[in-house]
Amino acid sequence: MFCVCFLLDVKKLMMLRPLKYRTVQMSVQIYVPPILNTIVVTGVLVNEDNLDRLEIYFDNERKSGGGGVVEESTTFDKDTGAIYITFEEEEGDHI
Repeated sequence: MFCVCFLLDVKKLMMLRPLKYRTVQMSVQIYVPPILNTIVVTGVLVNEDNLDRLEIYFDNERKSGGGGVVEESTTFDKDTGAIYITFEEEEGDHI
């Protein structure tokens, strides 16, 4: 309920007035974060070639403390150079 109300307030604010910094018009978009059981992995070994390897690593509870990765949910974002891994449950706080 809070999230929906907050988004409506933000949309209303964005429609009321143009956003400018000094004389420059700004473009603002609402960011809705991914679901809570998704982690973002970045670093030297993060690339499209290592997608499967990292998914297997985080699916192994003994090695990573994770476990229960949702199949076919791991994605690589070329723009940010990050891999997003989604778990079946939110209990990944021990990773």
